[in-house]
Order: sequence, then C-alpha cells, then structure tokens
Amino acid sequence: MRRATAQFVGRVSELGQVSVLIEQAAAGRGAMVWVDGEPGIGKTTLLDQTGQLAESRGLQVFRGAARELEQHIPFAAVRSCLSTDRGTQHPLTERVRTLLRGEGVRDDGAISHEFVVVEAILALVEGLCADGPVAVILDDLQWADPSSLLVVRSIAEIVSELPLLMMLAARPLPRGTSMSRLLSDLDDRGAERMHLRPFAGNEVDALVRNQLGAKPGPELTAVMTGAGGNPLYVTELVAGLVRAARITIVDGIATSVDGGASDESRKTRLPASLSEAIVQRLDFLSEAARRVLAVAAALGPQVEAVELAEVLGGPVIDIWNAISEAMDAGILIRSNGELAFRHDLIWQVFADQVPESTRRSLQLRTAQVLISMDAPVERVANCLTAGSGPLDNRSLEWLIGAAGLLIIRAPELAVSLLERAATTSNVDSADRDIVRMRHIQALLWSGRAEEAETAARNALAALPSADRQSADGLRWLLAQACFGRGNLREAVAVTEATLAQPGLSQQEQGRHHGFRALTSFFLEDFAAAEEAATRAVSVGDACDDKVASGFGYLTLGALRYTEGYLDRALELANRVVVAYETGIRGQDHSDQFDPYVLLVHCLIELDRSIEADEALNVAIPHGGVYLASNLLARARLNYLEGRWEDGLAEIHACLEAPDIFGYANVAHSQAALIAVHRGTFVSDPDTIPDVDDRLGSRGYLQFRPLVQALAHESQGRPDQALEILWGMCGRVAAGLTASTLYIVYPDVARLAATCGANDIAAAVTAAAELLVTRQATPSRRGTALLCRGLSDRRPELLAEAAECFRIAGRPLYEGQAQENLAVVLATSERTAEARSALDSAIDLYGDLDAEWDIARAEARLRQHGIRRGRRGPRGRPKTGWTALTPTEQKVAHSVAQGLSNSDIADRMFLSRRTVQSHVSSILAKLGLSSRVQVAIEVAGKA
Repeated sequence: MRRATAQFVGRVSELGQVSVLIEQAAAGRGAMVWVDGEPGIGKTTLLDQTGQLAESRGLQVFRGAARELEQHIPFAAVRSCLSTDRGTQHPLTERVRTLLRGEGVRDDGAISHEFVVVEAILALVEGLCADGPVAVILDDLQWADPSSLLVVRSIAEIVSELPLLMMLAARPLPRGTSMSRLLSDLDDRGAERMHLRPFAGNEVDALVRNQLGAKPGPELTAVMTGAGGNPLYVTELVAGLVRAARITIVDGIATSVDGGASDESRKTRLPASLSEAIVQRLDFLSEAARRVLAVAAALGPQVEAVELAEVLGGPVIDIWNAISEAMDAGILIRSNGELAFRHDLIWQVFADQVPESTRRSLQLRTAQVLISMDAPVERVANCLTAGSGPLDNRSLEWLIGAAGLLIIRAPELAVSLLERAATTSNVDSADRDIVRMRHIQALLWSGRAEEAETAARNALAALPSADRQSADGLRWLLAQACFGRGNLREAVAVTEATLAQPGLSQQEQGRHHGFRALTSFFLEDFAAAEEAATRAVSVGDACDDKVASGFGYLTLGALRYTEGYLDRALELANRVVVAYETGIRGQDHSDQFDPYVLLVHCLIELDRSIEADEALNVAIPHGGVYLASNLLARARLNYLEGRWEDGLAEIHACLEAPDIFGYANVAHSQAALIAVHRGTFVSDPDTIPDVDDRLGSRGYLQFRPLVQALAHESQGRPDQALEILWGMCGRVAAGLTASTLYIVYPDVARLAATCGANDIAAAVTAAAELLVTRQATPSRRGTALLCRGLSDRRPELLAEAAECFRIAGRPLYEGQAQENLAVVLATSERTAEARSALDSAIDLYGDLDAEWDIARAEARLRQHGIRRGRRGPRGRPKTGWTALTPTEQKVAHSVAQGLSNSDIADRMFLSRRTVQSHVSSILAKLGLSSRVQVAIEVAGKA
C-alpha cells in the first residue's frame, strides 16, 4: 500500500494565532504561548510546525523538551534547548554551558548557583534577541525540573520587551506546585493559552487520507470514531489496520475489510484504548527488535545504540538493525539530534513490558556502562538511584570521585546516593568518612542546614575517638550547618569546642578563630568578637593564611564601623579586600566572606558617594550570597542621594536575588519608605514584613519602625509616631544598627518638637553630637546641627545643617533642615526669610516627588500664616521623555544602540535585574511595549 507524504493536518486556527505572534516577535514585541491538551492530541506536532514557520520567517529557533527521568536534575529541560549547535557563535553560550557543567562555580550553595545560572541564561536570551528575533520552544513541561521552570518564569517577565516567541506545551496532569505557580504567573502576564481540542470529523478524515493516500470510506470513518478525535490514537489505529491487512483501497476510497461486521464484533477486534493500539505494534516487530526496544524503554525515552550494545552484551550492528526496524515502523524518530521514542505514550507502553525488578537491574547495569564511558555524572547517578540496596565497590569508587561535581549538577541525586553509600556495609573506614562529609556538604549545598546538622552530629558520634582529622572536618561542617540554620550561638559553641581540642594546626586555629569572631559579631557579643578577631589576625599573619586574617580584619572593621570610627573601619576594609584578592578568592571558605560589604558601607557613611558607587561596581558583579546585600546597599545610597527611581530599581533587583540572609524584608521597608515620602503608601504600616533573626535584617532595624512612624504622622498621630521611633532607638542603639541609626534623628527631632517632648529632643541631640565626636562627616554634622538648632530654636544652626547636607549630597535631609529653618524663623516672625526657606525645602522635596513632605512643610508653616512664595510645577513629569531619570535616559540610549540588558549592565556597572527594572520603567513612562519602539523614540530625539 502506498504511504502518503506526511502533511500537517488540522489546527488551522491555532496556526493562524501562532503566525501572528511570529510576525509580532519578528517586529520586536515578544509573546508567550502555553499549549495544553491530553496525551496524543497533537501538541508536539503543533510545536514542530511553529518551529518551521518561525525559521521561515527568520527567527533563530531553540527547541527542547523536558523528560520524566530528569525531573531531579537542575536545568535539564533548559539544557535540552542548548543541545544543538544553535547559538554557539554567541559569546555567552559557552558561559551558560560551562555553568551547566558545574565548572567555575562558587562555593555558595544551590540557591546562589541557581540564581547565577538563571541570570546567565537570561543574559544569553537577551543577547541572542539583540542579534535578531528568537523562538524558544519547550515541550512536555509537565516533566520539567524546578530550576527550568524558574527560567521560564524569569523569561516571562521580559518576553514582551524582546523580539522573542516562547512556546510551551504540557499535559493537563501531572501539575505540581511549581507548575501551578508558573501557569498563574503566565496568566497574570497575558500569555496566550491554547487548549487543543479533539479533531472534528473532517479533520480525522484528512488525517486518515494523509496517512493512507486515500479518502476514508464510511465504514473506516465509523471505525475511527472510536479514537475520539485524538490524532495519535487515529494514527495508531490506521497503522494497526494496515499491518493487519484490514484496509483496502479501491478507486481512491479506503475501506475497512470487516466494515460490515457488527458493532459488537468490531469492538472485540479493535484496540479499546490508545495504549492498546500501541501495544498491537509489537506483533509486527521481530523478536530481536521487541527485546531491544523493551530494554531501551526501561532505560529512558532516548535511545543510544552503543550503550544498548554494552548493556545487552551484543554486537552494535545487531542493535542498530533493531533500531532501524523500529524507525521504519514509526516507533523511533530523530529528535534534536537524538534517537527517541516518537511519543512518551509509546515509550511508556514498551517500558511497561519490563518487570520492575528487571528494569532496576538494567538501570544498574547501565550505570556501570556509563561509568566506563565517562558519561555525565547526573546520567550515572540517575541510573544508580534506580536501586535501593548497597552500592557495589565500583559504583562507590565512582561516587567518591564524582561527588563534588554531582553535588553541583544534581544535588538531590547526590544527597540520595551519598546517604545510601553511608549505610553500605562494605565501605572501609576512610571511604566512609569521605562519604559522610560529602553527604553533609551536599545537604548544606542544597540549603538543608537542619538535616546537615543532624548528619554531622550523628557522624561525630559514630567516629572513633582517635580519628582527630575527620573529627575536625566534621566539626567545621557542623559549625557551618548551625550558622546556616541561624543558630549562631550553637555555631560559636561548636567552634569553641573545636578550638579546645589538641593538635589543631595554626591554620585551622586561625580559621576557627576568624569564624568565631564574625559569628560573635552578628550575635552582638562585641567583646568576644574583638578577642577572637585579634587572635585570628595574629595567627593568620604568622602563618600567612589569608582566610584567617581576612575573617579577623572583617570583624575588627565591622566593630569599628558599628562604634562609628569610620576611618579606622575603612582602613581595615581595604585590608579585607587585599586578603581576598591575594589569597581567599576561590577557596572553600569564601562563601561566608564578602570582601566588599564593609568597604561599601564605610564609603557611604563617609559621604564618599562616588567611591562607594565605584566599590559597588565591583561588588555587584562579584555576586554570591551577598548579592542582595550589595544591591540593597546601592538602593540605600540612591535613597540618600535622592535618586529614588534608581533606588526602587535596585530594590526590585534585590527582591529577585537569593535571600538566605533576610534582606528582602529590609528592601520592602526601603520601598515603603519612599512611598510614604511620596504620599503613595496606602497600606497598613503593620503589614510591612517584619525583620527576622537572619543576618541581613540585624543591621537595618530602623527602617520598618521609621515607615510605621511616618505613616502615623501622616495620619495625624505624631505622638504615636514619636513613641514608635524613639522606642526603637532605645532598643537598638547599642547593636549592629548603631552606626546608621542617626538617619532617623531628624524625624525624631521634628516629632519631639511637634509633641513638646523636650527630654527626647535633648536626648536625640546628645546622641547625634556624640557620633560626631567619633567621626565628623558632613551628614553626621548636619544631623547634629539640625537636632541642636531645632531644640534650641537657633536658625543659624539649621542653615548650617542645610549646607552640611548639601555638601554630603543628601537632598531629603537638606530639605528637612530648610523646612525646620522655616518653622523656627516663622516663630521669630521673620516671615520673608521663613518663606524663602520654605520655598527651598519644597524645591528639594519636589525634585524627589516627595509630596507628603511638601504637604507637611506647608501645613507646619500655615500655622504661622506663611504660604509658599513661588509656585511652579512640582518635580518631574510622570510620563514622556522628561519623566525619565538620568539613569533611565542612559539605559534608553543603550537600548537604542541594540545592546542587551546584560551589555548595558556591564557598561553601567549595574546588575542585569536592575537594568531590566529600568527598561520596564522606561516602557511604562513612554507608553511603549517593546525595545524596538524605544529605539524609534530615541532616534526621534536625536
């Protein structure tokens, strides 16, 4: 019987929608499409057609699919899109592939590594889109690993701004939490939804005609109704009937040979389900082909002839003959350069032919083959996890050697295998110690600190007392686990117990002292931190160990910073950077070590904004688990300098960064603070996320109470605002927040004056003046002068305060000084001077869009009969080119030059996420929807 040339059948409406979206992407505006439907309904075929259409329109197409057996391998689904040579010319492609291989990875843990990989993939997508329109097509998303789903969600945030079509397909079930969240996000972002319905009768007829090269007659059409319009079911039914010689073609009409049989007899001869239709294909394959396909299916949906030959112990030519037979029968196809079962359902039917016990044996045998072939570690691990008993010697030897890489590339598989290996009876003591330590490291990497602590304690309890070296290593991991859980006191106790053990090397002593010092500092046990840090520096310098001395310098600098001695803190901060760059970079202990955080904060507090920004230019690309800290530091710098739009962009980037130390809650408070000043904060201040016990929150305890206090003040409750703010000052004045607490003093002074709380006014003035005696920066002098001038009603001090804040580059505080100056002058009936000071304050507030501050200043002066002397537009327009901040204008010009977000980030020393936030703001302010439109807008300004 003649086989017709395969043609695409049906889905006219869907293809029409896709064609429009392809044209849209080619024109510069992207879209996301979600395709769902039952198994066999034609999702993959529609994706194939989309890829062909996209390529014909000039889009660069990346095609991949998730696999059921790879759900525990991070980024497996995304990696499938990079398995071909597409995109290899782009310079960022190799970086992504290097990270996916687990090479060049920082010792920061899975959360940080995942963020780095996602950022690299997004940078690659943006870079490819900068070169031309792109289509990313990903099938079988129901099997996707969580990291790949995170990539999809992240692309969804920017897809509309790029010349990008992203098309996804999945079955309705299974649908876990990550998948449900993704679907919700896609709906919120306006993704197109396509639910593939069953074929109508005329479409089924067209599919049969395409398969047979003849029009189906009435009898055959009646038979096809049993497929319920499922294209795969129809195809399998027709294939089965053809092989059984139960179809004849006469005069171009295909007829079922037993078309006249009764309905009941037809039911007994035709498959009752799609799975049964697939099973019937087995009858037409040779015994050798069935055996090879069953073994292949037991190992996964992809087929590799050489591996199969090794597993089965037969010649490769015999395996290839079986594969060729399966390809001729339409069971196997080539997909993305690999041999695979044509459909998951076909694979599953063949896999089900193999008993579970046999399948496990085959997987374990395959693991040995893969080990001998030096296959990727995650493939070997996937096969080994099929078993449940002890690992054999060869597998154990492989695991010990591959554990480091496996922890990075497939941490959940690493945890599972190392846990099994730790209980294997045939492991000698030395290997068992290695396995136990690797198991704990895998748990720490995966962010499972509590389990790591339990494993470390159990390993220590089982360790012979004479094995000092293993005990020291386990205690270090135990301390890290306690630190990771936030149980800092226990981390210190473990470190002290280790230091009490005899036989520690100088290097080990120095590092433990350094770790103890930094942990004690975070506990606000400053005396213990000082003592431990001094010893760490002494030992580190004596044995030239940069880790020990670096931890020591960092802690000593943090202590001086907290006390307010900024010059001394800055000197130590520079030593930290030198220690990192000459000895710590790349070492195992660098994950608790941010070499730039102290330097950045010292420069901010010294009012050396340009140098602080330059230090952040280095710190932010450094990345790691402290990325959120550095993004938040830049947000704070932007807030102080009055660049609030830029600050909000950094806050948004901070909220997207890994947050194991608790900076997100602080970022929410910082954003709320800007909203309060702008008069746009409408929430209950008590709903702002509270800080917690994590390290990131402890140095920023003033922000949430400040937001709450200002919100109460804006609602006419200054007494309640003062109670909140001054109460907070009393609680945190001796802790980590001490050195930056002064930023709330101007608000305390104003509230104290409003409420007549002279005792609080005197106390806050004394606190501000004490800080100046330790380091007289312009902003600190301005704060002390403001408090003293308002308390003593001395306008000359308030004028001097305004000048100090001007020199420091802090416009909000300069405005507050001018506002208070206006009030004091007004009480002395110096009306003209008061009006001039009010105008100056409002001008400063207007540049910040600080509408609430303007309203407050006007209300305070109205009580003295004084209104603004000059009126004009307040602040920057909300829409149009003039609404863009200077940073946004620079970003817009870079977009017009065809640069990707990553290119712009490198050029402007920002994070890619910050640039992304700026681009979104630019589009919103200009009323545009794509980067192409931005380029046109910029060209029009030239």
